[in-house]
Amino acid sequence: MNVKKEVTGIGVAVIASFTTVITGWAEVWTYDVPGGEALSSADYEVSVTQNGETKSSFVYQSKGFATYPRLRENGSLDQMVTIPHKGPAKHSHSIFSFDGTVTVRVKIRPGAEHITLPLKSAKVLPSSYDIPCWIENGNTIVFTLDRPEKVAILPNYEQTWNKFVNMGKGHVPIQTWDVDYGVESKRKDYHGRELSSALEEGYANPLILSALPPETRVPNPKKQKTLFVNPGDRLNEDEMLAYDVVWFRPGIHDHSQMGYAPFFQTRIKRGQTVYIEGGAYVLARFKRYHDKEAGPTAIIGRGVISGAKHLWIHSFSEASQLIDIDIVSGITLTDRAGFSIYSSRLIEDVTLVGAWHGNCDGPDYSDNSVIRNCFFMSHDDNLKINHNTKANHIVLWQATNAHALMVKETYRSDTLMADSVVEDVDIITYFKDPNVARGDWPRQGMGAIACVTAVPYTIQNFIFRDIRIESPYLYRVFNVYNLNTGEVNPGWFMPTTDESHSKIDGMHFENITVTSPLIAYRSQLGSGHENAIKNITFKNIVINGTGVTEENKEQFFDIQEERIDGLSFSCER
Repeated sequence: MNVKKEVTGIGVAVIASFTTVITGWAEVWTYDVPGGEALSSADYEVSVTQNGETKSSFVYQSKGFATYPRLRENGSLDQMVTIPHKGPAKHSHSIFSFDGTVTVRVKIRPGAEHITLPLKSAKVLPSSYDIPCWIENGNTIVFTLDRPEKVAILPNYEQTWNKFVNMGKGHVPIQTWDVDYGVESKRKDYHGRELSSALEEGYANPLILSALPPETRVPNPKKQKTLFVNPGDRLNEDEMLAYDVVWFRPGIHDHSQMGYAPFFQTRIKRGQTVYIEGGAYVLARFKRYHDKEAGPTAIIGRGVISGAKHLWIHSFSEASQLIDIDIVSGITLTDRAGFSIYSSRLIEDVTLVGAWHGNCDGPDYSDNSVIRNCFFMSHDDNLKINHNTKANHIVLWQATNAHALMVKETYRSDTLMADSVVEDVDIITYFKDPNVARGDWPRQGMGAIACVTAVPYTIQNFIFRDIRIESPYLYRVFNVYNLNTGEVNPGWFMPTTDESHSKIDGMHFENITVTSPLIAYRSQLGSGHENAIKNITFKNIVINGTGVTEENKEQFFDIQEERIDGLSFSCER
């Protein structure tokens, strides 16, 4: 055991023993990574200025591989998966905390992949945050922040966006899923034949910025028995369990081989806190395993957890990067090997980046949970809504697979999912491409906001409101459909019958604005079974400047009205 121990006392409660950071004046905290040269971006530099003082902010880089091995749960090879990376092809990300007001400068380095210098335009997304920016010296994007936010910075934004604007002129979406895409795509008025392949500049290589508030949950070593872990220290599970807090100091920590193959989990106990200090980069998969203690398990801080050295295994409960952690706050999760956060109760100020293949989902199994103030980049279902999920103030970057916002679609032991509220969400990209995904399932199942299920439960009283979508193109905007697996089944759904299938009773969509130059398919509402959907309302839905009403709904929606009881559209905008 080579861990340097600093023990200052034993605490009894995780949350009650945090040190609250309160400042009487404006301040900026940046986080260098000792020994982190191999992690640093070749494409971007970031600096933060406040009251005449400028600090550099470390910039990480992430890039996917051309192929990935996907393993079965027993560790054997299932298949090698080839991934054509587009939107993004790579990206960088930087983290700092502040209060007051700061000026941020994002400099693009010479030779940055996919980015043309000198810059002609730039954009800070989401647009709803109203953060104007300007260009200095042809290579630096400058903007001011007066509040903590998580944003994407896109060099030469207008050059790519306008390409899709021109592409979308005169475009007519495909009207229904059950037509031959190959035939439809040859129509003169269908212009979606080149979508993900046309993503360039900042959409191919963005910078994700996590500008966080001052920390308020720093553990207090005077009240809790604390194990300080330095880079290079070796951890032992049994000895870790003797501490209330495990504190990772700045630098690179490789614990990717801790635990048992093939999952290699760093197992912690109920009531324990893992504090990832800013500047700490921890290669680990954390799981709450020991339940002898009491209280919530927490992973908090301003550091980074990486799955770069773990393998892709299809298992939520064993191969997510964070498993059964009650509180996840302030951290960045990058290069996850598969699923991200499994079964947490509070997810706040979390940034997910480095999503490069299937199963790189956002949080899941989040019953009775709060998800707030987050940025999620995913390559599979992103913000997934379960029972009594409350999601607020989220930014979603969706790559070329699955759904940006998705109601849980696979097996659950409960027969009811109810009372979830999703609000103040910005979907800044949704890059599923119908030219690549032409099979029955994507044509039937895709949508930026989707509830496509085949599980014998009832979805009741779900609310989606105050959502903005701004993407150069969209596969489809909405998709609410109860699947008949006798017609379409991607392989992971339970078989449905006329007696056993999903039901929806109460789903409300309100104040949703869509800005996208090219939408490939009309939205879809319907069911493969009778008596399966009722009480669906759309209020103040605006798609490319046009409000959706009872009179014009068929311009935007493919609707099986005979299978929906109680469907209404209204728009006051």
